Amino acid sequence: MFVEQPFEVSIDGIVIRGRMDAVFRDESGWHIVDWKTGQLPSRADMRYLMMQLAVYRIAWAQLRGLIQMRFTPRFIMCVTTSCLVPIICPASGKLRKRCD
Repeated sequence: MFVEQPFEVSIDGIVIRGRMDAVFRDESGWHIVDWKTGQLPSRADMRYLMMQLAVYRIAWAQLRGLIQMRFTPRFIMCVTTSCLVPIICPASGKLRKRCD
C-alpha cells in the first residue's frame, strides 16, 4: 500500500503536482483512493472529482511504467462512511477537453 504518494505529471503540457491519499493492489488490479470529508458531492461536483481521479490514474501509470492499467477509483466519504466509485473516469486524451 502507498499512502500520501507524491506525483508530478504533465498532461498536454500542463504540469500537475500532488499527493494521492492511498494506492493499493489486489487480484482485481490497482485501487486509487481519495478520502473526502464533508457532505456527499453534488452531481456537478462529481464531474470535477472524476477529473481528479483521472489525473491520479495517469500519474500512477507513469510512476509505475504502465501503459494500460486496470484500476478502481474510489472516493471514501469520511463523514458518511460512503464509498463512491465513479462510473466514468476520463483517459488522458479526454481530460484536457473536460478542463476547457
